[in-house]
Amino acid sequence: MARTRWYPRIAVALILLGASLRLYRLENKNFWWDEGFTVFIARLPLSGLLAASGHDTAPPVFYAVLHAWMALAGDSEFAVRLPSALAGILTIAILVRLTRSLAGSRAALVVGALLALSRVLVWYSQEVRQYSFATLLAAASLALAYALWREKRFAWLGYIAVTLTGLLSQYPFMGVLITQNLAAAAGLIWAGRRRRPLAIKWISAQVVIAAGCLPWILYYLPGVPHYFTPASSINLLDVAKLYLDTLFVGDATNIDRFWPFLLACLALCVLGLVWIRPLLRRRSAGLVFGLAGLAGGAVTQTILVWLANLPTRFKLSFTPSPRYFLVQIPYALALFGILLAAVIRRWPRAGLTAGVLVLAGFAGFTSNYYADRHRTDDYAGAAATLAAYRQPDDAVFLHNDQDWPTAAYHLGRYPLGSAWIGLNSGRQIASDADAAALLAAAWDTHAGAWLLLTRDALINDPDRRVFNWLAAHAVATRAYAYEPTADLIFFARTPQRAGLLDQLAGAALPAPNLAFAPAPGLTLVRAVWSQPEYHTGETLHVFLYWRNEGAAGDYTFALRLTGWQGATLEEIPVNLSLDVASPGLVRQQIDFPIRTYVGSGRFQLLLVAGQNWASLGPVQVTAVSPAPATGAPDGALPAQFENGIHLLGYSQALVNHKLELTLFWSLAGPVDHPFKLFAHLLGPATNPATGNASWAQWDGEPGNGSITSWPSGETIITVLELTPPPDRPAGQYQVDVGWYDGLTGQRLLVIDESGAALDSRALLGPFHWRAE
Repeated sequence: MARTRWYPRIAVALILLGASLRLYRLENKNFWWDEGFTVFIARLPLSGLLAASGHDTAPPVFYAVLHAWMALAGDSEFAVRLPSALAGILTIAILVRLTRSLAGSRAALVVGALLALSRVLVWYSQEVRQYSFATLLAAASLALAYALWREKRFAWLGYIAVTLTGLLSQYPFMGVLITQNLAAAAGLIWAGRRRRPLAIKWISAQVVIAAGCLPWILYYLPGVPHYFTPASSINLLDVAKLYLDTLFVGDATNIDRFWPFLLACLALCVLGLVWIRPLLRRRSAGLVFGLAGLAGGAVTQTILVWLANLPTRFKLSFTPSPRYFLVQIPYALALFGILLAAVIRRWPRAGLTAGVLVLAGFAGFTSNYYADRHRTDDYAGAAATLAAYRQPDDAVFLHNDQDWPTAAYHLGRYPLGSAWIGLNSGRQIASDADAAALLAAAWDTHAGAWLLLTRDALINDPDRRVFNWLAAHAVATRAYAYEPTADLIFFARTPQRAGLLDQLAGAALPAPNLAFAPAPGLTLVRAVWSQPEYHTGETLHVFLYWRNEGAAGDYTFALRLTGWQGATLEEIPVNLSLDVASPGLVRQQIDFPIRTYVGSGRFQLLLVAGQNWASLGPVQVTAVSPAPATGAPDGALPAQFENGIHLLGYSQALVNHKLELTLFWSLAGPVDHPFKLFAHLLGPATNPATGNASWAQWDGEPGNGSITSWPSGETIITVLELTPPPDRPAGQYQVDVGWYDGLTGQRLLVIDESGAALDSRALLGPFHWRAE
């Protein structure tokens, strides 16, 4: 009686725990490629949505649901991720209810705790993709199938509707149907005299589901995509290891790291099997179906993922990933919870201790998931600026457009920012003629052009031929920096358009939220920025909107970040120049660096004009910096780069035919620009693949964070791996390292004590490499 009284309260508490974990920091992560693509399709008209999904790897139902949802809730990061989070929450509720019916209250509560804390379920409940939605439908499908076997009213219709919706939401949902039919075979064998009516109900439901899918299959088959590169085949054992890591850990970055925890969970499963035999004495075909359905999910989904990975003539193979297992992961977690509850029942003290340790492990893995859940200004600031200034006769070029879905998400939030022209997706721009071929047609038919220069544009355009072509043909330009992700540059083709550089587009006029008048005729009416929080080392892009009523002149203000009791943490000057030709509403961008010494907290951003000031709003800041280095370099090679960046020395090791370099750095002062680090392995002969002496290279932000977050005066290490091909020649090698601007390609120079330039790189080595 006590368990019955407390069960609903604990169950609700577990569901609320799962809801909290899925809603926590829901919007605080940048969109990645798949999420941007999902929103892109969902924004299309329903006819276009149907046509696009006909050439995609996912059916149309989730896109249509998201389309309708965005019409009601909008397309902010929180709004578009909320359906996935709600689906994840409902999945917990459905499987808790199903488990209680199958195995009792104790098992239901254990299952509820596992589902609530599961890292992989939290992870995909915070993504704008079909996975969490399909998982909900899989749980509901099994629950309704179980109700059908127990001959509940309307279960037959509900099962068909939910299962058909799942099949039209995600193709891996086919594994759910396979699992259920295998479970149905087991249930029918157990059913005895009631076998015939149950078989009729079940088979008729499968026929109706197949008939419901047939129109989509006939529509989809002619447009099946064939553009995927075959993945490297992975054997079934490795796929099974990935599945277990996904199930119990939820982090596939290092499958072998947590093997003791995986083995402990599997051991508990084996111990829990002793409870299954007495459970089956109830001789219920529905019970056999339900348990077989939970057990079959792990096996069928693993085999299907492995089969999908095998090369086919359609080139639709995929490298196994946690998301491909997800649809039936709750089945396996529910079975694991039932077995764990059996262990607790059989051996109360030891079982309860083991259960607490398992849940603690699940909680620890999930808490680590939030460590990097932070949103940066990837394209939000650039998209807002584009919407503010873009006139109807302006072209928009996206360069490089391999990252187009994430840019399209932000551009599509503004009416004037939804149309763009992609440049050089995987195509090398080797000459000015190549640039002209991409640009000339749109340039000649527009008054100006906006170039959204993305972080990987220089990969295929190392000589900046696109930028140079536009600059050579423009009568005026204007640049806006959103490092390290993007730069936005406007090129005016006609003098008339050049005269409107500061003119705001009508659709972008903001609603006032301030009324600060620092000078006669000049009023600050709005201040906005794009992110909910910032890390130290990032740049806060503040957009100020000034109402100009004949206030020509030069003005100097200050932008100030204040902390506890109004203490000034950072202050930069703000210069504003207006003339008689300036528009009535002026938009000004201020780039405010959040330096490492600011620390963590909720601060106020003020605009100060003499003795007067106005609060622009709160700024949430989190302090981040890499841990100081321990140890000392083996090789001392002092090199001083521009911007106060010092290379103190390095250590090296040859591991598995790789050169592992540990670089020791120190900063003389804060670095505001997110420069990229490069390293090239230079051999004794020319590499036929590159046409130069480079046999391996590494480029990017170091693994310990952007250089803008490094503290001054401390030694910081970066670890790089350089892997040359097996046919490399034997002999002496060197490594050149240095820093460069990821959007312009400009390198920082190595300088001497007087500041004179010595080189654009530092040379390390030599290293002797033997031929293999």
